[in-house]
Amino acid sequence: MWWRSSGSPMQRPCAASIRRRDGMGVIPPGTTGSELTPPGGVRLPPGSFQVCQSYHRRISVEAVSLDESNRSHDAKGRSSVDSQLVEQVRRYWDVDAATYDRDPGHYPVSPLERAAWRGALESLLPMVPASVLDVGAGTGFLSLMVSELGHHVTAVDLSSGMLGRLRTKAEEAGLKVEIVEAEAASVPPGPFDAVISRHLLWTLPEPMSALRAWHDVTPHGRLVLVERLWGDPSSVERIRRWTGQGLARARGTAPAHHASYAPELRAALPLARGASLESLLQLVSTSGWPSPRIRELTDVGWAARRGLPWPERALSDAPEFALVAGT
Repeated sequence: MWWRSSGSPMQRPCAASIRRRDGMGVIPPGTTGSELTPPGGVRLPPGSFQVCQSYHRRISVEAVSLDESNRSHDAKGRSSVDSQLVEQVRRYWDVDAATYDRDPGHYPVSPLERAAWRGALESLLPMVPASVLDVGAGTGFLSLMVSELGHHVTAVDLSSGMLGRLRTKAEEAGLKVEIVEAEAASVPPGPFDAVISRHLLWTLPEPMSALRAWHDVTPHGRLVLVERLWGDPSSVERIRRWTGQGLARARGTAPAHHASYAPELRAALPLARGASLESLLQLVSTSGWPSPRIRELTDVGWAARRGLPWPERALSDAPEFALVAGT
């Protein structure tokens, strides 16, 4: 792996060094791709690398594989991921940050549901205190709760709007969370004891690259993906979902998001149309994470249903589950 800047339209002043992942010393501030030759003698194109400072003095970098069979680059060294696609995703969540927390599924506030989550996270994460990376942290539900449990948390998200709300919550609660604005595959170098992520894979242009990057910075640690099954449901599930949406409209319940993804954006994301449990297990295993296993978060689902009125309680989605891999 090598490193390049995240390709933001506005470059930040470079004022930090970063240790090379290949163990061959420290890259000084301001170094560019034209001045570096990665292992194997492949020289990076000019402008493809820059060491920059991010939130709370953490480095915001994007991992770029030198394996051309895995990822392709154009003449300027850019990843095959369309930067415009990434910017569409970023802009969507920047706007959505203003109303994201009004949905209790995004940020549970009931004492019962928070207690259920606290118990689940205690059993899923390593012993306190551990270094935990939360990718796709959003407005901070997992990051803040994991910090409350006594872990050292680094929160990564693409959206500055989401991270702004996380920062405000952390300050109000007196919690310490290190914040990094970066893409999912551009995580800090670690090492970490665990990586957690909730409902993120579906919106990633390259989920395999992200999972591999997370494994690189957590080589002897644990992956915890909190997910729900999504995609093309059965006829029964479709009827239940449509009924629940109709009831929500009748009650005047605000929608979970400010808008839906544009059809062309959804079509460009490999997991946006759905993924089976088997395909998720295969994806995690292929990305290098050993021993994937499943744990259904029954206590969390039970607590969430308890807070719903009838008949929404009977129409609620399947409970969340945790896909755990690593040590």
